[in-house]
Amino acid sequence: MRKDENIAKRFYELLDRFNSNDCSLEELYELQSYLDGRASSEMLRDRMMAELEEDEFPSIENFDGDQLFAKLNLQILKQKSQRSEEKKIRKIQFNWIQVAASVVLAFVFGGVVTYFLSKEEKGHLELASYCEVSAPLGSISQLTLPDSSVVWLNAGSKLKYSTRFNVDNRDLSLEGEGYFKVAKNKKLPFVVDAYGFQVRAVGTEFNVKAYPDEETIETILVEGKVKLEHRDVNIADDTYLNPKFMSTFYKSRDVARENGQPRLTISPNNDPLLYTSWKDDRLVFKKVTFKDLVKILERKYDVQIKLEQSEILNYHFTGVLEDESIDQVMEVIRISSPISYSIKGKTVFISKK
Repeated sequence: MRKDENIAKRFYELLDRFNSNDCSLEELYELQSYLDGRASSEMLRDRMMAELEEDEFPSIENFDGDQLFAKLNLQILKQKSQRSEEKKIRKIQFNWIQVAASVVLAFVFGGVVTYFLSKEEKGHLELASYCEVSAPLGSISQLTLPDSSVVWLNAGSKLKYSTRFNVDNRDLSLEGEGYFKVAKNKKLPFVVDAYGFQVRAVGTEFNVKAYPDEETIETILVEGKVKLEHRDVNIADDTYLNPKFMSTFYKSRDVARENGQPRLTISPNNDPLLYTSWKDDRLVFKKVTFKDLVKILERKYDVQIKLEQSEILNYHFTGVLEDESIDQVMEVIRISSPISYSIKGKTVFISKK
């Protein structure tokens, strides 16, 4: 009994400090441990939460468990971001706890997390409206979402989702390229939106490539089934993508016409690794033009590639690039293609032999 009283006393002390925005990161973790039951029994935790909801503590007004969980975890994220050093590969861990669940863990590897807050008044952190995860140029990020879905973000990509993700919906906004391994939930479809083009899934694996500087949005299905939609463009209601198929959507109707293509095409794809191996830090190319190769290498290695002659853009490259440096990659390309190169700092110069 005395132990429970001491735990409850410490819990309320931490809650007071949190309410005054005075908690250190270590104290925030300690408070979190009381809330998720690691440092207290389930019975004691339920009793403390009930007392708060019944307004038995005047210093804590208008208690809302949902708001408390969200604010606590946002404050942890904020303090961790302030402490973390700028590194190429970083691991950022955060907990996202909801009222109906004990603990849901979310992790980000190698990325940068930004939290967009509604406001911060008198030292009190208000609930954020959405979270944005980005993969800087030269790196790949991996994160586990609150619903246990796993996402890989390719270099130069951003993913945005609401703090109500897995509560009201499972909607995400993508800029760049992402590989999605979706946890099953028939009640809440998993929707990836890329410039209005939407991929809707329940439980499956797929890749979406939608960089802002590219004319098309590509979707490659690995497992399961997804539905293709668009917020503004009329796409037939029964447009689905099955395994070993891919879709190509032109962002611009005029560009599609110039290329003699409809806005949306679905074609066979018997080798998904050509499009998805990047998530394993491995690039597989089959007759890719140097125009596309340059874009991929610039993002992956955070370099600028300059071609001395424009006709090099039409050269093709086939090969497999493992986790090599840009120097090693360029040497492989030089051996298999009629080019020479030089590297000065973060700039690669390519010319014809």
